[in-house]
Amino acid sequence: MGVMCSQKYNKAAQLIQKDYKVLISNRLMINMTKEAAAIKIQKVWRGYQDRKLLKQKKKALVQPENINEINDVLNEEEEKKLSEAAIKITAAFVGTAERRSRIESISKENLTLFSRILKIL
Repeated sequence: MGVMCSQKYNKAAQLIQKDYKVLISNRLMINMTKEAAAIKIQKVWRGYQDRKLLKQKKKALVQPENINEINDVLNEEEEKKLSEAAIKITAAFVGTAERRSRIESISKENLTLFSRILKIL
């Protein structure tokens, strides 16, 4: 009877040990899953914060007053380029070399296009 008891005791101890190992591994898996979830949440949060910061920067760049300033600068640059091109084209078709040089010098001085050309012509 003593042998039977010790066998049953050993069997029970093995089952308990097995259950304990399963329990521990389940806890480890749960902890690993929690850690993985926490890491994913952190990544998502950082991505959200980065996108939010990027949106704020974009909004700061594209404020109405900034847009007007940018458009004004672009319009001024465009007008200069267009007026210089128009002056050069006009100078190419005007008769004498003297007139051409006078028209081109006006372009270099960045004067307004049509009023000066009309005065010369």
